[in-house]
Amino acid sequence: MNERIKAIRKKMGLSQSAFAEHIAISRSALAKIESGENRPSERTQLLICEKFGINMAWLQTGQGDRLKQCACDELIPRIQRILTAYPAIGRSLSRLLNVMEDSDLARLSELAAKIEENENDL
Repeated sequence: MNERIKAIRKKMGLSQSAFAEHIAISRSALAKIESGENRPSERTQLLICEKFGINMAWLQTGQGDRLKQCACDELIPRIQRILTAYPAIGRSLSRLLNVMEDSDLARLSELAAKIEENENDL
C-alpha cells in the first residue's frame, strides 16, 4: 500500500507536506507510510480515498480501478449541464477532457459540483 500512496501523491503533484496536510497527518508520518515503515490507519486510508477519489479496494490491495467509479459517473452529467448553461466554458472543457488525467478528472468533478451549488451566483 505504501507504494500506491506515494504514487497517488506524485500523480497529484503534491509534496509530502501538502499531501499530509490534506489527510490530516504530519509530513514525517507520511514519510514513514511511504517508506513502508508504518501502515496507515483506517482513518488515514479513508481520508486518502475521500480527498482524492480513490477506490479503497485498490488502495488496500492494488486490485480493481484506482479511482472510485462515481467520480467519472458523476462528472459526465455535471459537464453536460455546464455545457448547456455555459457554452463557452463547455467548448473549453470538451477540448480539455481529451487530455486530462484521472486526478484532473476527479478535481474537475469537484469543481463542477461547486459550480452547480452556486449556479444562481454566476
